Amino acid sequence: MAAVLARVLARYAWPGARVVVDVAGLPTQPGDRESSIRQADLIVAAPHPDSPAAVVNRYRQQIQAMGLLIVVSSPATGADVAVVVASARAAGFCYLQHNVAFPAGRPESAGTIARRGPAGGGHERIHTDVLVFAKAERSSGAAHSNGAGGTDG
Repeated sequence: MAAVLARVLARYAWPGARVVVDVAGLPTQPGDRESSIRQADLIVAAPHPDSPAAVVNRYRQQIQAMGLLIVVSSPATGADVAVVVASARAAGFCYLQHNVAFPAGRPESAGTIARRGPAGGGHERIHTDVLVFAKAERSSGAAHSNGAGGTDG
């Protein structure tokens, strides 16, 4: 995960940006971390597997208008990224990108990975999802870009 975080910060942080990195993916009680984070331009966070939407709610007030929320979901978190995307859109974020990061090298052959998949078929998840959202300039009922040339309404 460290290599993914380094790439994310190199790509999305800018000089002078107020950056928060919280990849513990821990469930948060109201007031736990929110009180210590006033405003940020860029927040990189990991979702908790039991409540993937909570990562958006945890930080939505701290991100400045036009700031970025980047959610990094590794195989260890196992969070449903579709839930994160839906939650971010509902909170007024624009969905900008979904990047998929694979580990460098091949730790095992593809056949071994496929055989170790979940019961009932499928494959083992070895990639990390990097979801990029921008906070709208101001909250409104207006449609937001869905990142695919359309709008959410």
